Amino acid sequence: MQNKPSGASGYAPDRRAGTAVPLPGGSGLSAHAIPGRSLVVRDHETRRVVVEDPMRDIVLDEDIQVAGISISLVLKAHALKERAVGKGKDAYDIVWSLMAHPDGPAAAGREFAERAVDEFRSNHRTQSLAIIRRRFADDERGAGVRKEGPTLYAAFLTEEQSGAAFQRRRQEASIVVAQFINAADEAMSPKR
Repeated sequence: MQNKPSGASGYAPDRRAGTAVPLPGGSGLSAHAIPGRSLVVRDHETRRVVVEDPMRDIVLDEDIQVAGISISLVLKAHALKERAVGKGKDAYDIVWSLMAHPDGPAAAGREFAERAVDEFRSNHRTQSLAIIRRRFADDERGAGVRKEGPTLYAAFLTEEQSGAAFQRRRQEASIVVAQFINAADEAMSPKR
């Protein structure tokens, strides 16, 4: 029996994480199979975007659908874990998403916990948070600032891989992700 992709998302349940999934239409394009990808249709928001197009001398004003913070972090965490290349961009996207959240990294942590529990009812939240924690946070193996996540984030943003700017970026990533993790942990802990 052959498994066929179901729905518009092209989700193929028989695909192992990290493997390429051909996109429909015969274009030759593919996407990586990432756990949680089928949830993107359930966690999205409408955002108004106003941009200038200088080539056509017009201003575009559109409402667009974007992935919500919860699913964005689920997908980026798994991409950071699974991809062989491009990890610097994945680490950057995690930190940037938390910093760009309208109410900050702690609010992103609370929203992540709430949305993941209320809507997803899956282990994607737990797995993703564990990946982010392992790659960014302080633990018995070492200080978060020295881990892969903050280091990749800093390397993505700075040319010099040692100086003061590099160290500031590592610290920035460590602090932002710690705020997110602390808020998510608090929101997910059983209330007494």
